[in-house]
Amino acid sequence: MPPSALARMRVPALARMLAAAALAQFVAMRAARYGLDPAMQARNVRTAADADWRGDFHWHG
Repeated sequence: MPPSALARMRVPALARMLAAAALAQFVAMRAARYGLDPAMQARNVRTAADADWRGDFHWHG
């Protein structure tokens, strides 16, 4: 197999790996900022408890 074919196979795999790493970092950053905040946790629980019978998770007051 010529080297160019090897490089072509490696590029999408590298791109996928970088995209997955960036996504994981983004999720970790969001979790650190929002997931540990007690007020945010309370709001999430309240929103889930107020989901209507259609399950659309909109709070209807």
